[in-house]
Amino acid sequence: SAEADAEVEAGTPPLLQFLCVYSQPYDGNIQAASRASDREAVRVLMLERDKGRQTRVPATIQLLAEPRRAHDLGWPRVGEALRERGYTPEEVDEALAMMPEKYAYNMARAHLEASLYRINDNDVPLMRWWREPPQFNNP
Repeated sequence: SAEADAEVEAGTPPLLQFLCVYSQPYDGNIQAASRASDREAVRVLMLERDKGRQTRVPATIQLLAEPRRAHDLGWPRVGEALRERGYTPEEVDEALAMMPEKYAYNMARAHLEASLYRINDNDVPLMRWWREPPQFNNP
């Protein structure tokens, strides 16, 4: 129609406004959704709950779970794993700059240990967490 094609002048208030309200199913209670066997609601609520959470496995844990990664040439998380181990970003950057074009975590770690210092596995918090049984506070 001609009215639909007419241009709106700047500063003219809009003719229509929308207000969208989102309400979580079961008032956000995952257990209530689970008791009702509402799988879709549980999925939606879990996604909402996990928003903003770190979902990426730390590089050190990935090395522990997949030991072959330490030998993979070109593994992209080498620097991250070395920083998690306890080396400073500057130490890691300097060591990686001296590596060949393709290198593995174990090569970079050996270089740092030979040129700087060795960090024992017991001094790496994520490795201790992985290997030690959970501690429960018994009253």
